[in-house]
Amino acid sequence: MAALEELFAEEERKLLTIQSKNLTSTQRVHQEIQHYRGLPPIPMAEDPVLWWWGKRDTLPLLAELSHSYLCAQASSTHSESVFSHCWVQHQPRAIQDYA
Repeated sequence: MAALEELFAEEERKLLTIQSKNLTSTQRVHQEIQHYRGLPPIPMAEDPVLWWWGKRDTLPLLAELSHSYLCAQASSTHSESVFSHCWVQHQPRAIQDYA
């Protein structure tokens, strides 16, 4: 986070919280999306889960939604093929005879 962002982060958080209290749910969503679009891109080296955790006060609705998409572990085709191969190798002999 840039020094200027750190300096004004708390004030921005308070301002957005005050503004959000008087808005409808739809307006809050639109406000968060507009704020999100104005942010710089997340650096590739930064952990997106930690980034969203840091934005949970200023973007609470989007941060909550991010948990639905960032919680799944990535899958590797190699490990899936290993499990598939092991399954075939450990089948009873009678099943392998019919394959």
